Amino acid sequence: MICNQSILIFYRIIHRCLLLIGIDADVVFPALDTPPPKSFALSPVIVPPVIVQVAAYELLSIAPPFHVHCRSTTVPYFDDEFDAVGERAARDEETGKTYFVPGNMTYKEWEKVFVNSGDKSQFTPTSPMEKSNELGYTIRTKEEFENITNSIKSDITNYANNHSKWSGNINVHKDLIDGDAMGVKEWSCDIAVIASADDGVLWHEMLHSCSASYYLPNVYSEHQFIEEGTVEFLKQQICAERNIRNIGAYEDKVLILKTINDSFGYGTDLEFAKEIFNVPLPDRYQWLVDKVDESLRNANASFEDYNDVMFFLKALEGGENG
Repeated sequence: MICNQSILIFYRIIHRCLLLIGIDADVVFPALDTPPPKSFALSPVIVPPVIVQVAAYELLSIAPPFHVHCRSTTVPYFDDEFDAVGERAARDEETGKTYFVPGNMTYKEWEKVFVNSGDKSQFTPTSPMEKSNELGYTIRTKEEFENITNSIKSDITNYANNHSKWSGNINVHKDLIDGDAMGVKEWSCDIAVIASADDGVLWHEMLHSCSASYYLPNVYSEHQFIEEGTVEFLKQQICAERNIRNIGAYEDKVLILKTINDSFGYGTDLEFAKEIFNVPLPDRYQWLVDKVDESLRNANASFEDYNDVMFFLKALEGGENG
């Protein structure tokens, strides 16, 4: 109950922030994952991703969360045209494996294939790094991963003040690590990845090697959310700058950082991502709180708005074990 109510409050705050920064519309993406309870009858989850006017938001009805344990999400809508359909991650209910499907696949189409035992032959449980002329690689060897990571180690100095503590060793796994991870920076400073991991995974773990690796595991545990959020935020900006194909992670944390920067204008997303990432991990969350506090006071924010934004930041505080 607490988790579900927290998600509801989270989306209410996102709604307020979208209005504050002038975003007119959102795209609602139904989660291609565990189906909703059988008693759930609302329509949005069984249609393709839909554009919703922010001013017309109705949580629990036309915007998530739609039901208990809802994993649907939203992204700001911009009236741009993109040639590529793109891809989305979808989970096979029976095997738990992640598949990559066309970005315009509807919930009903996913349900037919992955829930109702449809034909999966056109999909394969791989990362988007397909081995083809268009998309690069499906499976890479330990040597290939280490060559790429050595190149990242040279380039990462453009973004991180600390040198990488990566050991130079990559451990390649056949299946997802610990059941759900494509990559992990181990405390030995080795990096573990699945054989189909994209380059974005390597950048993410290498950024950890310039940050969390400088501290004991308990420090990471105490500051896990701000570490993962700022690492992934910077990784996404690096990948965008360098045109590196990658699958996003920790989207709820990244959304907070991006919304804060959109609201207060601390520079480009890349500039802000670099600035906050390079704050020492034990001080990083408080640094952000102090920065936002100053911005809100300078803007003469109302008491209600001040409290809402500060509550919004709370999702970056602490970690799963602290």
